[in-house]
Amino acid sequence: MIGLAGARSLLARVAAAAGGFPDVSEQYREGFYWPESEHALDFPKAAALIPTIYGCINRISQDTASVMPEFHRGRGNARKKIEREPGNIADLIARANPVQSGYELERDRQWSCDQNGNGYLFLEDFGRPRDPAAWELWVMPGHLMRVIAGPRRTIARYEFGQLGIGTPIDPEKVIPFRYPNPDWNPLEPAPIGLSPLEAARQAYETRFEMAKWQRDFFQRGAMGGMVFNVKDRISIEDKDVKKMQETMDRRFGGANRQKPVFLAGVEFVRAGLTQEEMRFLETAALSDADICRVYGIPPVLMGIKDGGGLSDAGATTDMLIYWQHCIVPRVMLRDAVLTEWLCPRFGADVVCETDLSRVLPLQEAMLKQAESIVKLTGRPVLTVNQALERLRLPRSESPTADALAVPFAVIIEGTESARAPAPASPAPVPEPKPAAASRLALSAGERRRALARRADADLARYERRVESLFVDFFSEQERAALARLSRQARAAGVDVQAMRLAYDADELLDPRDEQDAARLQRIYSALIAERGEAAAAEIRRELVLDVASGRVALWIGSQSERALTQTNDTTRRALHESLAEGVNAQESYPSLVGRVRSVFDDRRANAATIARTETMPGYNFAALEAWRALEVQQKEWLTVDDDAVRDAHREADGQVVAIDGAFRVGDEDLLYPGDPSGAPGNTINCRCIVQPVVSLSGLARYFRAAAPSTNGRAPHTIRELVAA
Repeated sequence: MIGLAGARSLLARVAAAAGGFPDVSEQYREGFYWPESEHALDFPKAAALIPTIYGCINRISQDTASVMPEFHRGRGNARKKIEREPGNIADLIARANPVQSGYELERDRQWSCDQNGNGYLFLEDFGRPRDPAAWELWVMPGHLMRVIAGPRRTIARYEFGQLGIGTPIDPEKVIPFRYPNPDWNPLEPAPIGLSPLEAARQAYETRFEMAKWQRDFFQRGAMGGMVFNVKDRISIEDKDVKKMQETMDRRFGGANRQKPVFLAGVEFVRAGLTQEEMRFLETAALSDADICRVYGIPPVLMGIKDGGGLSDAGATTDMLIYWQHCIVPRVMLRDAVLTEWLCPRFGADVVCETDLSRVLPLQEAMLKQAESIVKLTGRPVLTVNQALERLRLPRSESPTADALAVPFAVIIEGTESARAPAPASPAPVPEPKPAAASRLALSAGERRRALARRADADLARYERRVESLFVDFFSEQERAALARLSRQARAAGVDVQAMRLAYDADELLDPRDEQDAARLQRIYSALIAERGEAAAAEIRRELVLDVASGRVALWIGSQSERALTQTNDTTRRALHESLAEGVNAQESYPSLVGRVRSVFDDRRANAATIARTETMPGYNFAALEAWRALEVQQKEWLTVDDDAVRDAHREADGQVVAIDGAFRVGDEDLLYPGDPSGAPGNTINCRCIVQPVVSLSGLARYFRAAAPSTNGRAPHTIRELVAA
């Protein structure tokens, strides 16, 4: 076995002794070197010649290298990050080798993985296995490595080189990084990763051929293929054809000698399709988008506006998707491989675990996750100094910076509200009167506002399902509308196209689809069943709502019908107004197609608002149905108490009515927040909720039924009941 430096010198010596590299045909017979086909593109050449592939791999490798591996020693509370010191694992990764920094090493390793499906690090120890300070790490490109299988699915050795000259490498010195390969035969013990480019081969070869065609097109002076045709069936002899060829060569030959040609008795006839007829740009964009999808990169991030917008909100979401579904899995693979193959050389308790909390696109998702934990537990999760470390800011010297501080909006269970001033002296707690009513949070220590925040967390997953439904709904409508618009244009002809389209604009949409209605009903059923059970638990009761019959089933059916019908009506009006404007302006057919696409882009962008508007009614309706069945007598309107709350809803906050009564909100009556019978200005994107108001005597009755006895007697005070 020899090292990497020895492999280089061996290649040079063999080549010099043989007067050059060995004969290609001999290596071909050995099966290690495959001569390149005239049209085939191997993966390294594809990455070098096709801009989209180069851009995707370059972006992924740069971003992956931007979050360098971090190493830790110990487990649990004893776990400690390993800072760089001469000779330790952090130092080896940072300095890599004499010609590469750690960043460059990681970038090139990731490039090899995304180009070939395999990447390898070679650990050169120079015969000093106990002296890590002398070690070096080198990237070995996957397309230059050959795996030689050993017995029992082991690897006997690796061979590194090209043109058939394979230098044997000890597998103990190689750290392999492999992508999954669904085509790998488990009976063959030499695992090889599958390159993402294998799945995109058809797309990138199409893109390459298109680029060559376009180059040739412009080299011909941007003239398409054409032939000469004899006019009026004039007979031409061979000598005439030869004379015409000489004339063409003299007058029209060469890129710099293009002149009009006029030959008597002949005419130019176009051969083939123009770029517009081939939909050249659209096809190129689709091929580029396919390559992006193979790598897990939203096409918009590579400058391809393929079914997505470029708004700030869309760009933020695309960047989050890119990091979560493209970069994070690659970082996890890297950490896992280094933990298994490199870390044991520095100690059995050393692990590789990269901190991604400093990545800006991921911070927002982590912040939302932390907020949800705080809402659910009522307790903070980070100290001030822990937060500063994640932002790479200096630590605070404040004595409270390492303590878990209680946020202003959070009340620790069992403590008093931070907003309420402490009384001068503790006041005795009077026994409640049986008939008295009180508006209180039924979970011990939880304030009223926390209920609204919890509702927001509960609704989030149902809103995502409804949003996905409407995005699919709008996309299917868009395909159908464009197809019908095309048929109308063909039927009307160019001269009357505008008049025809204006008349038939309302016919571009189908009535609602029964499958969409059934899908929405299933979401409503799951939401109402879950919320009904949770609402009963809030007053210490158990209840399962029957979503298949009675009032609940009627509500689900009517709400699904109303939601889809109103959404369709809004889309139809938007199409009618936009197309009418285009027709009046005498716009071309492609411009009208663009208007249709723009309308549906806007509708898809509005899907989140629609989801919130159509989901919140089910949440509040389910709670009321549960409380009504459990004989709760009153209900209260509750806002989220922030700057976005409507004035009318802010005035309704705290309003208490009978369980079957209506709240007065602005100029109308609503049974609950989001009541579908309300005006759009009172219901669209509403975040308010309803909560029960329970008399203390009724509350005690509910609690005693479920509370255990204490010292032989049932609890009777509210303090005892809540504690129970």
